[in-house]
Amino acid sequence: GFIVKRGLIDSSVLNQINDCVWEAAKELRLPFYRNNPDSYTLPKNHGLFPQTEPKSTYHNGLGIPNYFNGSSNGWTWRHYTPCTENWFLKHTAQHPNVQKVAHQLIGNRIRPSNRCRGLYVVFPEVTNKDTGLSLSPHTDGTASQLNCMIYAADCPPGGGGFTIWPGSHKSCYYHMNTEYNMEPKQGYNELLGKIRETISPIEISASAGDCCFWHPRAMHSAGANTSSQLRIVIPC
Repeated sequence: GFIVKRGLIDSSVLNQINDCVWEAAKELRLPFYRNNPDSYTLPKNHGLFPQTEPKSTYHNGLGIPNYFNGSSNGWTWRHYTPCTENWFLKHTAQHPNVQKVAHQLIGNRIRPSNRCRGLYVVFPEVTNKDTGLSLSPHTDGTASQLNCMIYAADCPPGGGGFTIWPGSHKSCYYHMNTEYNMEPKQGYNELLGKIRETISPIEISASAGDCCFWHPRAMHSAGANTSSQLRIVIPC
């Protein structure tokens, strides 16, 4: 249900994309700084993030510019602002190498990508015996035949990498009433529970420019970030 292509995008072209994170952080007056990794770790109940509208407000590149959340696998920030801009798409979803792989996997009749889902940032967490970091396995209702997760920055093992339950797409796909929409049949939550119990997840550590192509019905999660750096990916 997934394939990883190493070095598919030259990491140097992702520098401008990473700049978006730090420029937005400065604009929002968030107290973490590019050259100070110690500032990346956010304690529980830090209260630093501004209030944002629900992520459901975001639609087709319009709506909220940022979404913040705290979950069992750490604090997350989704920065949506640049994801429909031409220069951003040129280096991500519309990158020639990404398009070539997509054509090889699902054929040549592919609709042009007019947006990415944004920049998804996972912050390092304070880790000790009381932290209780865990994964947040789920499936998406994305209307697509193929998804791609582009690593905009290096992500070491334990760095919050994209985590997938291999083979889960086979059962999740057939447990939907429609091919693309999020319309599960009865017993879908029980199916997800069975997948969690029977399939070991794989966390994908990667370098900037690596890309993971995966089936949209696969169960997945952001990994727990126990490293000292930000995890920055671009879901397409």
